[in-house]
Amino acid sequence: MKGNEHKTYKLTPRNLSDAELQKRLDLYSERGNEKQFFSIQKIKKSYLESNRTELDKRVKSDLFYAQGIRAGLPHTSHESIKYTRAETDQKLRDHIVKEAKSEYRKHQNLSKWFNKDDHMLTEKQKQVDRGEAHQKINGLMTKYNAIGNPMTMKGKSKDRDIER
Repeated sequence: MKGNEHKTYKLTPRNLSDAELQKRLDLYSERGNEKQFFSIQKIKKSYLESNRTELDKRVKSDLFYAQGIRAGLPHTSHESIKYTRAETDQKLRDHIVKEAKSEYRKHQNLSKWFNKDDHMLTEKQKQVDRGEAHQKINGLMTKYNAIGNPMTMKGKSKDRDIER
């Protein structure tokens, strides 16, 4: 794999439709705890509200556009208006997906899952656990003849008193 070590790949966001976006937000919200569920549902609710207000604005602007055409006022083509609306909708959906994905990743961190019990132990408890682990390993190693003289944590032999 010569030369591939420093390549970075950036995935372009997939152009999701409105239904696909809502399905993805539901998927993100059902995986995880309550906090994640409510935060992603809040994002979905804000998206639906902004979508609804944008639709209301477009109905009014379409009405004014039609009145302008009937009155003979200069206007842009209907195709360009449809294109700009589709483009702004897609930008909004991409932004919502990005926001929901960051919220999902904030709560779905595997290192948190693996270390969830570790943060509750104090440093002293960790040292005691390490000492017990060393003693257990030394006992197993002597049992199976892996070492001759087991060493304690401080480097002193257990059999030293017996040798005197």
